Amino acid sequence: MHRVWIVAWLLAAALLAPNLTPGAQAQGNELCFQETGLCIDARFAAYWQQNGGLQVFGYPTSRPFYALNADTGRFHLMQWFERNRLEWHPDNAAPYDVLLGRLGDELLRAHNIDWRNAPRESGPRQGCLWFAETGHNVCNQAGALGFKSYWERNGLRDPRLNAFGRSLALFGLPLTEARMETNSSGDTVLTQWFERARFEWHPDKPNDFKVLLGLLGNEYPREPEGPPPNDPCANIPAPHAMFIEPNCVRVDGVMIIGLSSLQPNQEVTYVVQRGDGSVVVGPQIARADGEGRYRRFVRPSEWGLTPGDYEFVAQTGQDNGGPSRAFFRVLP
Repeated sequence: MHRVWIVAWLLAAALLAPNLTPGAQAQGNELCFQETGLCIDARFAAYWQQNGGLQVFGYPTSRPFYALNADTGRFHLMQWFERNRLEWHPDNAAPYDVLLGRLGDELLRAHNIDWRNAPRESGPRQGCLWFAETGHNVCNQAGALGFKSYWERNGLRDPRLNAFGRSLALFGLPLTEARMETNSSGDTVLTQWFERARFEWHPDKPNDFKVLLGLLGNEYPREPEGPPPNDPCANIPAPHAMFIEPNCVRVDGVMIIGLSSLQPNQEVTYVVQRGDGSVVVGPQIARADGEGRYRRFVRPSEWGLTPGDYEFVAQTGQDNGGPSRAFFRVLP
């Protein structure tokens, strides 16, 4: 009981003073916690504070690290928290330069639960939020208290979105109906899964804490933490007069290479060479389409490439300051 009271007090203080997180100390632009001995990376600290802090994300449970995002096929700076994982996407405009992991979806799949094939509810229920996309309602459990009110009350701080859009951006769609489950702490509680969170109903707690978010970050299976690595995709030069996406990929990953502003059906000679200039692919011929564009999806393994830095060089015959070039890196 004493431990629960301490946690509740900390969360209440965070709610009453969102700019002052108990136990947190600013070190430069980082936010550090005596409770865990860990700091929130400067790129994540403002997002953490502005969008729910301890209540929504919990304490940091790892140092920042670089890892492959399966959705983008690129390496991103990430950091684990008790309830989620934050990812740094510098190509996006704020506040979407920080994105939340879809841990609700990922953990359900890790438990061999395919929510897409699970039974859907028959339709909207009175007083609830209905999500036709997944076929589930989000309802309150006790008058004005419950999952519906919690979902509506919290959201991503983006002034361009309405209240519904802000909540959707933070938690995502409901993936299951509300049902009794036993969580990792051994509590059997009413539970509803969302794309980025798991809502739990704790009727014995004070009103502000009857809805708690599951500790998805703690429950997610992950490799033991090692020393923080350097960004394996850093310092790759920008392309010239063409594009490549992504420019950092595993041997069996997929990237797209493209040229534009060519003549319709124009033939272009290209090579792939190492950083030292030695040619490993080509010369080969690429042909533009009828609109003067060339696109190709390719795996480095198709070209027999091994880990290292490479350059795609195309002789287009255009007056654009030399050949078109795209630099890329192949990872193990």
